[in-house]
Amino acid sequence: MGFIKTVLIIVVAFYVIGFIGRYLVPFFIKRQIKKFQNQQNNQQQASQQKEEGSVTVNSKGKQGNIIDANEAEFVDFEELD
Repeated sequence: MGFIKTVLIIVVAFYVIGFIGRYLVPFFIKRQIKKFQNQQNNQQQASQQKEEGSVTVNSKGKQGNIIDANEAEFVDFEELD
């Protein structure tokens, strides 16, 4: 009796999940599409607001890991026979 009850609960759960999913999944997809379209529109408006001929430079600044060639150490290797 316990086995049949468990199988019945699993089958009912699949039907309930399918029924709910049939209505909720399209809702979430439409919501994501609207969100994506709003982001694209905002980016497009931001790019159109720049004045013609204006120049923008985005720089990360000086990088600390770059070693000057004059400061580097060189090692000579010898071939062994």
